[in-house]
Amino acid sequence: MLGFRDRAALATFSATGLPLIVAITTIAVREGHMRSATAASLVGAGILSTAIFPLIGLRLRAGAPKDDDPLAMPAEAATVV
Repeated sequence: MLGFRDRAALATFSATGLPLIVAITTIAVREGHMRSATAASLVGAGILSTAIFPLIGLRLRAGAPKDDDPLAMPAEAATVV
C-alpha cells in the first residue's frame, strides 16, 4: 500500500504533459483557434512543469517513511526461529 507521500510523488512524476501540450497547441495554431504567442506561453509552462515536477516528486519521495515501502520484508518475516 502506498502512503500519502508516495502517492503525491507519483502524481507529480506523472503530471508532466509536454508532448500533449505541444501537439494540442500546434493543431490549435494551425487551425486558427489559438495565437502563436499563447501557444508559446503554454509550451513554456509545460517545459517548466517538466523540469520542476520531477524535483518536487523526488523531494516528496525522500521524505516518505521507510517502513512505507511495499517491497520491504516485514520485520516478523525477517526473523528466523
